[in-house]
Amino acid sequence: MPSALSDPSPTLFVFVIIIVALLGLFWLRSKKTGDLVRFLAGAGALLALFLIDRFVESPREQMVRKVEEMAKSSQDKKWEDVFLHVSDSFKYKTMAGGEIDKKVLREKVKQADSIPEFSGFGVSNLHRAEFRPIDDKNAKIGFSARVKHIEHWIIAVFTKDADGQWRMSEFTAYPPDKQDRAARVGIMGLD
Repeated sequence: MPSALSDPSPTLFVFVIIIVALLGLFWLRSKKTGDLVRFLAGAGALLALFLIDRFVESPREQMVRKVEEMAKSSQDKKWEDVFLHVSDSFKYKTMAGGEIDKKVLREKVKQADSIPEFSGFGVSNLHRAEFRPIDDKNAKIGFSARVKHIEHWIIAVFTKDADGQWRMSEFTAYPPDKQDRAARVGIMGLD
């Protein structure tokens, strides 16, 4: 399903509503059957757009949902639920140039979970503008993430796995103001 239909922008909704309203006004003035048919077709198109938006999850909506579910699961200390949304192909590039895969990430999370004051992570600022498709099987999404009082701007890459689900395959941390994407920062416990 094209993202323009499954995840329409507010601008598209406004445009279609204006067209339907104009078609309705034309019919009210003329009372002609042809104008009524055009109005009903426009109203049907608006209803179809609404239903598709409501019931078909776009890649961006799936990624947002999964990032929010990972944050909630981390706060509830349900780590297996967090890792359901992490791809088996996951790689994190450390500041020293090494790589952490899903298995090592799981071990690092266990270490962090043993710290009594660790209460998971929170996310915010998951906006439409921060979503960028890379190709048919990869996309980036940016958001704010915080652990206690430490906040980072995260650019996460999601990969469409063989089962059709989008899962996080990598992420990079930047300063929280997100203006300087050249100045990558490390994450305590991973770097």
